[in-house]
Amino acid sequence: MLINCTDSPTSEWTEKKLSAAKDKFGLITDIVLPKVNDKMTAEDIDLLADESFEKIMLILDEELNNTRPDAVFLDEFRALDIRIRERLEEMEVRCISFEEI
Repeated sequence: MLINCTDSPTSEWTEKKLSAAKDKFGLITDIVLPKVNDKMTAEDIDLLADESFEKIMLILDEELNNTRPDAVFLDEFRALDIRIRERLEEMEVRCISFEEI
């Protein structure tokens, strides 16, 4: 299973990319992350990261009966995504970038 947390839902992926991801990971689930704006503090972003992390973990619990996904697809450069990635990696959940699909 792949959880896609990027700004590009799978409905916008090319057939080639979608097919490659399905071949590699099987089921793909999209999660829309909250938007971060310039007025947010680091603490605000940390709170969003905590909420998003909990949402991802809840989906894992519901979909996979407490097992890990094959990977979570996150943007490598956005502050929120970086914080979520750190939390997931602490739980030993593999996070991937665009090149790994």
